[in-house]
Amino acid sequence: MYWWATCLYPFMIVKNTELNTVLSGVIIFTMNYEPLSFYLNGEKKEFPQNNIQRLSLLHLLRNNLNLKGTKEGCSEGDCGACTVVVGEYSFIEKKVVYNSVTSCIYPVFKIHNKHIITIEGLDKNGELNPIQNAFIEHHAIQCGFCTPGMIMSMFALLLNNPNPSKDKIEKALSGNLCRCTGYTSIKNACLDVSKGKFKKPEFIKRAEPILKKLAKEKSDTVFSHNIPNSPIKKYILPSTIKSALQYIEKEKPIIINGGTDFMVPVNRGYTPLKTILDLSGIKELNYIEKRDKRIRIGASVTFSRFISFLEKENLLLSLKNGFELIGSAQIRNSGTICGNIANASPIGDSAVILLALNSTLNIEGKGGKRRIALSQFYLDYKKTALKSGEFIESVEFTLPEGYASFIKTSKRKEVDIAGVNSCLILEEEKNTIKSLSIVFGGVAPYPIKLFDVENIFKGKKINSETIRKIAEYCFEKVKPISDVRGSARYRKKLVYNHIIKHFQNLLEKTNE
Repeated sequence: MYWWATCLYPFMIVKNTELNTVLSGVIIFTMNYEPLSFYLNGEKKEFPQNNIQRLSLLHLLRNNLNLKGTKEGCSEGDCGACTVVVGEYSFIEKKVVYNSVTSCIYPVFKIHNKHIITIEGLDKNGELNPIQNAFIEHHAIQCGFCTPGMIMSMFALLLNNPNPSKDKIEKALSGNLCRCTGYTSIKNACLDVSKGKFKKPEFIKRAEPILKKLAKEKSDTVFSHNIPNSPIKKYILPSTIKSALQYIEKEKPIIINGGTDFMVPVNRGYTPLKTILDLSGIKELNYIEKRDKRIRIGASVTFSRFISFLEKENLLLSLKNGFELIGSAQIRNSGTICGNIANASPIGDSAVILLALNSTLNIEGKGGKRRIALSQFYLDYKKTALKSGEFIESVEFTLPEGYASFIKTSKRKEVDIAGVNSCLILEEEKNTIKSLSIVFGGVAPYPIKLFDVENIFKGKKINSETIRKIAEYCFEKVKPISDVRGSARYRKKLVYNHIIKHFQNLLEKTNE
């Protein structure tokens, strides 16, 4: 299993059937092959869907449009060489936002009515962009293979934030691997251009009103061309929950949202399924709601949008790092929180945090709406309580009182999957445990909450003896297996050490 298995989208697999009825009031792309419509480097493009040969945006750019500046590396969203920028209107931020994405795992049909910017678009009127000049001046290029991806990641950051901090720059580059230049010169170039040297290009400004209009006028779209060399024969982009449910009932599709995990086996030819339904264009699912201390996150909210919300509202800052350690900036820009939940990975980072927060899922399906506690959602490895025809509409939780901590042990800090991850939420009163929530990932077929721990240790004084007993209890309670990321014995030791570290962090914070 790879790191990308944690950065996902709401999906399910059910039996396929052919569409027998055309829904009324829907734009249908069928045998007349209506084109894929998008903006590319400031210019409107209409590409015949019958000429699309593969499902990834990368293939369209390199093989169909001959834009070779976007490089092909891993085909898993891991190296960042294929990074491009996607501009689209955000209903959460009420403006056009720009996201770096790894085009190798970005479904090509997602670009419909969006603005795609590649490295070729930065060179206007024969002059290099300030970012490109900075890379030259600071000797931030050697072989050059990874350079276009680096520059596009920085370009996306500066479009949204013209004066980013060093920390923001490092996070933006976390998904771009370089094997020869060394990151010091690359970071120096990015720091240099962030000091007021960058201005939003005019072709970007001209496209923004159009993107806003297209987002608000959006209707259902169905691409039904048979794509050679791909198992995907139909791609549906509904614009409402109602139409999505109608398509789900008739088509029995795979349901995706970010699609970051789904595209990896598709690129390898491992997915023998024909119909995809993509929830990402549904405005009703793209929201974050805060009422008093209750937070509700819609199914289409990406990790990046949620992190921005937490920073803006100054909420859950002690747990924000857990969301920032998921994948890379490019993955967080596409992957959704509800997708990470639905993927049912044993080490899903956001699932571990949300379990500790006692979250509730809101489910949509042909049988109506229902609610289920996240703690009851996972049934077995990759098996959930979702029924046929259902998807997660949102997840909600109450902001915690007291102390919260997330720890992730992995081989590298960025772009990696956890060996063990954990979240602890503790409310204390006069140095006594009032409530305690502990969740671990990587030690069972799915993330687990140790429910008995609160009952056993509630009312206990917080001291070295109590901390040791909690660590011993968790050590004995978990039953991990051995795999390529660590032995069962190693994982049990990590569980013990995580508890000690959580409480060390608590004591350090208390003594500040």
